[in-house]
Amino acid sequence: MKISVIGNSHSVAIRKGWEALAAAGEAPDHEVEFFALGAAHLNDFRLGEDGSFGPDPAAANAKGLAMQATHLNDRASIDLSHSDAVILVGLNLQFNALLRTLAHVNVAGLFDLQDGQTLLSRETLEGLAEGLLRRIALLGDWSAMADRPLLMVRPPWLSQRFLETGIGGRPGGRLERITQSFPEVADYVARYAQRAEKQVEAQSPFTVVGQPEATVTGNGIFTRAAYSTGAVRLNDEAQPAHDVNHANEAYGRLYWEAILDKLPAV
Repeated sequence: MKISVIGNSHSVAIRKGWEALAAAGEAPDHEVEFFALGAAHLNDFRLGEDGSFGPDPAAANAKGLAMQATHLNDRASIDLSHSDAVILVGLNLQFNALLRTLAHVNVAGLFDLQDGQTLLSRETLEGLAEGLLRRIALLGDWSAMADRPLLMVRPPWLSQRFLETGIGGRPGGRLERITQSFPEVADYVARYAQRAEKQVEAQSPFTVVGQPEATVTGNGIFTRAAYSTGAVRLNDEAQPAHDVNHANEAYGRLYWEAILDKLPAV
């Protein structure tokens, strides 16, 4: 099976995970190719009638996107017409934006509307979530490839390292107190992510492959430090020590187990 993996910086963990499986002799007999988009958004690219996936000519920065893709891949687009499966990595589902917003708001008594200190009511939280759902970008028309597996790997949850004072600062400490003191907040954010995934599946032919459970904290809304430490960039250089947005090779290796479960057996 020929599998094409396309994505932004979050695809690095998936690539490194596959390379680790191959080096250990544990990779199944698939031909896997990777096409990196750099810091671009997936919705800045389009699937052409000929099966090529490249910068959307209508995008304001189409020329820059083509130059970046060429720099990373030695070509501006990838031919998917002969791919048996396509995996898109990195569509922003806005759940980390929801977490970061909570980190900057004093939500003591979050659901107690009688509390004069409440700065974020349940209605406000729900309104914020609805607004974020509307910001999830559509993926363009992929109906021409709906006859094969199309999988979506979303970015990882924010690293639990963000909760450390030396990394997340006061917002990180505040978010830790909120999620510990109000378990219903963590539950709400987790349910938001599920809604976002279902929205993608309803609006496109893609199936979302959820983040492996072993990589997520007990409350379901942070990536465990073991899987979000030592991440690397698209050029394989280390991410900054304070990076809390990307995952590592071990994460990608586990993710492949979930991905392969969604694909037909060889």
